This record gives sequence, structure tokens and C-alpha cells, in this order.
Amino acid sequence: MSPYRLGSRAIKFSLVPQPINSEGLPPAESAASKGPDFLLETLAEHLKAREARFDFVVQFQKDPQAMPIEDPTVEWSESLSKPVKVATLVIDPVDLNSEEMIAFRKSVEHMAFNPWHSLEAHRPLGGINRLRKAVYQASTRIRREAAARN
Repeated sequence: MSPYRLGSRAIKFSLVPQPINSEGLPPAESAASKGPDFLLETLAEHLKAREARFDFVVQFQKDPQAMPIEDPTVEWSESLSKPVKVATLVIDPVDLNSEEMIAFRKSVEHMAFNPWHSLEAHRPLGGINRLRKAVYQASTRIRREAAARN
């Protein structure tokens, strides 16, 4: 995970699946044995029957030397800064293969998501994120140009 700003502080955040997501499910098959839509198919199967829950956790930078912003390969030690749960994300059951959801997924393909579309107080930090900004902008431009041709 790359760092972000939270006000005047640097943080890393993540979504951690809650154990309830896998209760009563058979062991997962290897992704290699599945097709190219493995993740979508697995999510669709899960959400058709039940909700999915994730803890949204934030880890605060407490030591700039041990928890650098410019080197995302350095794992921020949980012994220096324990992740703090700040919210729960609940995805309600839904049929991802319904006509309505298929149309919605197609409409999302024309959208541009970019972590730089945020408040200054929440902007991405570090060199990797600066590089990602250029990649997101180029990807958006290329996808829009391709959509305009079709």
C-alpha cells in the first residue's frame, strides 16, 4: 500500500476481510485453475447468497525513518503503529449477473477513477503515487479515445 495524507499526517489504509466472509465455505480453489474472470465469478457467487464485510483500517506514520513515504517497499511495522479500525464496509447481497448489474458494470467501464480526485487533505503521497498520477491520466485518455472510436 502506498501512503496518503490524512490532514497533516501520513497514513496507509486497507480493507481487511472479516472472517465471517469465509464461514461455511469450501476451501478456495487455486486462481490458476479458474478462468480470466475468476475474481468476478467468485464475488458474484458469494454476493448472490450473502453480504461481504471488510474492516477499513488506518495505520498512522509514527517514525518517518522506519515508515518512509518515498519507499513503498518498506512495510510499516504494526509494532510501531497498530492499524486502527475506523469503519466497516458492508456489501449487501446482489445478483451481479442480473441484466441491471451487467449494464451497470458496462457503464463503470467508461468512468475514470483516480486517487488524485480527492481533497488536498487526502491526497496520495510519495514518488510511486506521483508516477501513478501520470499513468491514471494516460489510461483515462486512451480509454476515452478508444470509446470515442467505437
